Amino acid sequence: MSMAYEKPAHSLNQIDKAGKAILDPEHALAGIEVLNSWRVAHRYPLNALHMTLRNRSKRIDVNAITAQRLKRLESVVRKLYRQPTCKFAGNSDPLRGIIASNSDPF
Repeated sequence: MSMAYEKPAHSLNQIDKAGKAILDPEHALAGIEVLNSWRVAHRYPLNALHMTLRNRSKRIDVNAITAQRLKRLESVVRKLYRQPTCKFAGNSDPLRGIIASNSDPF
């Protein structure tokens, strides 16, 4: 049984344009709405990947540590101001896994 989740409502190009729109006070609110929609659409897939990473890493190292997070909107906006040419659609760092040894990667 698969769970329904919100699919991305915007193309990668639209997401990148929304990132640029945030830098313009006149269009910032519309840009934030699009970026929030993009982030929400990635919650379920991110959680599914995290569960897979956690289960597989525990088979290698019972003390493995995994973490997931969606970047906070505030962090994304700050990065867009610092790096105006940054593309939002490729701006992610959602999953991490730490195991004691990398001699047996999966």
